[in-house]
Amino acid sequence: MFWGSLSDYYGRKNPILLATALYTVSSFASIYVTSIEQLWMIRFLQAFGGCAGVVVGRAAVNDLFVNEQRTKVFSLLVIISGIAPVIAPTIGNLLLKQWHWHGVFNTMAVLGACTILLTWVFLPKTKPALIAGEGKAKGLSVKEMLKGYVRVMKVWPFMVYTIIGCMAYGGLMVYVSNAPFLIMEKGGMTGDTFALIFAVNSLGLMLGTYLINFFLKYMTLKKLVRYTLLVQLLISALLVTTSLVSTSVIPLLVLVFLNLIPIGLLLPATTSLGLAYFKEDSGAASALMGFLQLLFTGILSAVVSFL
Repeated sequence: MFWGSLSDYYGRKNPILLATALYTVSSFASIYVTSIEQLWMIRFLQAFGGCAGVVVGRAAVNDLFVNEQRTKVFSLLVIISGIAPVIAPTIGNLLLKQWHWHGVFNTMAVLGACTILLTWVFLPKTKPALIAGEGKAKGLSVKEMLKGYVRVMKVWPFMVYTIIGCMAYGGLMVYVSNAPFLIMEKGGMTGDTFALIFAVNSLGLMLGTYLINFFLKYMTLKKLVRYTLLVQLLISALLVTTSLVSTSVIPLLVLVFLNLIPIGLLLPATTSLGLAYFKEDSGAASALMGFLQLLFTGILSAVVSFL
């Protein structure tokens, strides 16, 4: 929430550089902790800096691209997000075996430094949106931040698409966190088989994002979201029914794969449609979108754990 408002007042580039520097320093500092409590504190700072890349990055895309081109770039971001959970555990495991846990944090720090360099060289400077606007304060304060979020929440279509995106993201995260239980504990499969199934299901997520460009030839993005939700409702009903009657995990895994396709489609589509309503407050809108996604995921995960 902090970085989103900051980027509206001071442009996108400097907040990303500042936040990623905090992430990088925190990653290096994690190596020298002497207690778990110190690690918790430093990891908090690491997360506080690391989240800006997602939030401000979306706002930068909204600044630099329009219409179908913007949707294509958001689709690319979702594909990258789909690949990351597949390769990250494998790389993390290799680092852990080779350099113990210190190697994981060293690698995160190096990646942070590379991100700073790439941002510095390639991300164009954008004019601060709110300073450019008329009648807005030229300095950031808590009061101005709150005003920005109130303005964003008054845009009802944005809130609708954000809620749809929250449900899609929450569904994805619940799958990611419960996949080991479903595949290995319930299905009795090995760790290697789990990795393979997880990779295949990630392809379902990427397939959904890829199909956006194909469907946009025949319908608007708004209609595509509507039809996708209807398809996902049908798949979800089949998932519930199958979970109650099937004695095998295989049909469930097939339906989970099919369910990830509409999720891969909805995430970039709702992001593009929601942020299309903003120019001046796109940083705040992106931040609110990310905050609500994580809040909804937390609530949904708690409900699933209870069930």
